[in-house]
Amino acid sequence: MKHILTMSALSFALFACGRANDTSTVKQEITGNDYVVKSVQTDSRLQDAVGLLTVNGVQNCHAFASGSLEVTTAAHCVSGKTISSIKFQTASGKVYDLKVKTINNQSDVAVLNSNVAFERPLEKNLGFYNSLAERNKLLTIENNQLIEQSNSPLFQNPSLAEIVFHTYDTKKGFSGAPVLDENNRIIGIHVAAVINENYNVIVKVNAFDSTGLSVQRIFELEYVQADIDRYMKMEECESRWCSNESGGDYLDCIKLCEAISKDPDSKVPGPGPSK
Repeated sequence: MKHILTMSALSFALFACGRANDTSTVKQEITGNDYVVKSVQTDSRLQDAVGLLTVNGVQNCHAFASGSLEVTTAAHCVSGKTISSIKFQTASGKVYDLKVKTINNQSDVAVLNSNVAFERPLEKNLGFYNSLAERNKLLTIENNQLIEQSNSPLFQNPSLAEIVFHTYDTKKGFSGAPVLDENNRIIGIHVAAVINENYNVIVKVNAFDSTGLSVQRIFELEYVQADIDRYMKMEECESRWCSNESGGDYLDCIKLCEAISKDPDSKVPGPGPSK
């Protein structure tokens, strides 16, 4: 148990900023948070700047116009792939052909070049994080509508300077969605969900070009946390059901506990046999 407790302490240190929610390989749906949600169909600038990314014919992420000829998305949406085509379709229905300009796997941010200029790309607010009390919003497209969730609290850990956590509801495919201030300026990009928690990861707009390892550390700790949960479930099952068994019965019991521990949706049955 010493190894598990050490990892638990490491995980706690990361999320000590508060109860903490897509990673490059682990996708998770986070729902149930109560924020103001509304359609923003009437805002033509946002309609023309926020959209969905299709890579090699598969629609997999969100993206947004961040410069006159630039679109920003999460790096894991385009990284590690042999790309034949990238298309960006805005909420208003306009379609742009894109090519990769830069991929920063450290910050999980990619910048793509557009074949046609955007009339009103989103501006950046580099001073937003001087105060986390300012209003913010997450923009996503659902059922062909541009949707805004607003006023999630933002949490920051001093040891992870390039990211903040938010608690908006997220689904698979929301990676690359923009997080904006109340004046619709970019303050960050949604890139990940912290496994087994209720927090999402924003890469700050100030850190889009960063070569730090903050986001990679988040991903690494997600797998650590998954291992912690598996071993803790194994120990609970063994203690509850196998402690009075011996020989072949004990081995069979351990095998059943291993199967339970490897299934993230399973629970250890209780209370256990009477002693």
